[in-house]
Amino acid sequence: MGIGAYRDDNNKPYILECVKKAEEKILADGMDHEYSGIDGNPGFRDKCVKLAYGENSPILGNVASCQSLSGTGSLRVGMDFLREWYPNKNAKIYVSNPTWPTHKGIAARAGFEAVDYRYYDKAAKGFDCVGMLEDLDKADNGSIVLLHMCAHNPTGCDPTKEQWQ
Repeated sequence: MGIGAYRDDNNKPYILECVKKAEEKILADGMDHEYSGIDGNPGFRDKCVKLAYGENSPILGNVASCQSLSGTGSLRVGMDFLREWYPNKNAKIYVSNPTWPTHKGIAARAGFEAVDYRYYDKAAKGFDCVGMLEDLDKADNGSIVLLHMCAHNPTGCDPTKEQWQ
């Protein structure tokens, strides 16, 4: 999963209040700028895994995580990892149409074929849930799907909570 960037009506980055408060806390606490380990900050990674899978998920002890720089950096690390370790060596990576242009390039660099799935309905100017589900239903078993969990880049359209279900 990747996260896009929120923008305001003038196409300027929109900084969430929680991010502003986190920045203030970092400054107030006098945190240093020491490098994290190669796999990132353990406390941050632990909280991310709990956020993704649930605080009491039974799989928490069996999930590996790694922190990387930016969405593009995360995708590069993730796709290289999948190329090395994913058992389906013929897997295709399904990406939304549209998607950020670098996504297909990163997939190709990692040795994967990128295949589009419908995401944005231009006529309705919104998320195409039916089209996405139809396309992904046709994907081969063992395929890899790239999902934008929020602030879909480049459309800004996100599924509702019910559509995610």
